[in-house]
Amino acid sequence: MAAPEAKEKPASVPVTTGWQRLAAVFVVSLLLPWLVSIGPLNLSPYRIVLLLAFPFCLVRWLSGRAGGVRVTDLLVVLFCVWCGLSMVNANGIGSAWQSVGIQFIELFGAYLLARCAIRSADDFVAIWRLALRLAILAAPLLVFETLTGTNLFTRFSIPGLHTYEASGEMRNSYFRAAGPFEHPILNGTFFGSLLAFAALVYAPGTRLYVRLVRCAAVVAATISSLSAGPIGILGLQGGLLLWNTLLRKLHGRWIVLASLVGAGITALSLVARRPPIEIITSLIVFDPQSYWFRTLIWKYAMAAIAANGLFGTPGNWARPYWMPASIDNLWLLTGVFYGYPALILLALIFVSVFIELIRAKVEPRIAEYRLAILISLISFALTGLTVHIWGAAAALLFFVLGSGSWMLAKQEEPARQPSPGKVKLRLVQ
Repeated sequence: MAAPEAKEKPASVPVTTGWQRLAAVFVVSLLLPWLVSIGPLNLSPYRIVLLLAFPFCLVRWLSGRAGGVRVTDLLVVLFCVWCGLSMVNANGIGSAWQSVGIQFIELFGAYLLARCAIRSADDFVAIWRLALRLAILAAPLLVFETLTGTNLFTRFSIPGLHTYEASGEMRNSYFRAAGPFEHPILNGTFFGSLLAFAALVYAPGTRLYVRLVRCAAVVAATISSLSAGPIGILGLQGGLLLWNTLLRKLHGRWIVLASLVGAGITALSLVARRPPIEIITSLIVFDPQSYWFRTLIWKYAMAAIAANGLFGTPGNWARPYWMPASIDNLWLLTGVFYGYPALILLALIFVSVFIELIRAKVEPRIAEYRLAILISLISFALTGLTVHIWGAAAALLFFVLGSGSWMLAKQEEPARQPSPGKVKLRLVQ
């Protein structure tokens, strides 16, 4: 990371447009721990924001004003629809409709908001700069929670609202900080995914120390969760950022790295006589006992997927009586709960975003922003091997998935302005 020139003044990228403000409200709402009860529903602030924004996002997307409808868009829709069908198949429409609707809004709504609200480099920098400022504010509170066990996010209640219960879980004589989230794992996953943005997303002229403070805040917030997966992925992101810095002038540096990683994993799997996925998981998880327990989850979860491969078995999978129902693996849980189609669709969403962004022709500064998205998605994908991602962290994941679509605008054909009152659907290959 090269320091900016001394003569250059820090640039300001204010949140000015209505869509930027809407995305900003969403980002802030992700860190609000309160729950609003509306009838049988418990709605968190970010879900309320997504519910209110969804109709406007849908019209903007279908009209082509947020770029053409892309293959990734359809994959996200199909994934959410299939998960909904699986829940209805298992529990009936009468019991499942609330969960189906909330999940659709939480995932596709967050993705669509990013598609609609982030349409330029200025939009991109403004939104992620706000997220990083919130990380700087949150980090001291999370460290305090780790040291004392007092969750300052949920300490103060608002009449009529309730919050998530404090974790109180300890590890190595320290408290695992949950902050504004339901569980410490979500805290680590949420903030851990922001490291690449802290290092690479900045306006021209931003001082080096500002970027270092952002990185330090993200690292501190992630470590406060005392979650092995997110903390281990921090090291991976740091390695990728260092590789990018040291070999910046090497055009094929990522091909070289991918080849080295592939060769290393292949060699290790031959020597250790274990599948590559087990080797990667063992490297991420610190506790050997936790690793062996996760291998048992892998064994029985794969059997459950094989037995119910089409729609899965949401919340009711076959396992020994002494094993808890939780599955600490995003990919396994997706397959177990929603079947092979959902698992394949989720993988294709990641692959599609990678292919689209890698193929996009962008200027060097935008290439740094693109790299931040790709590294963040790698962190989500690998963290998902050791934890399940839900709630605000899942909404952030799908927001990240949609936040780079503006980089593809130059590859799209100019969109015609739709006639008043008409909505035009245009698929971009």
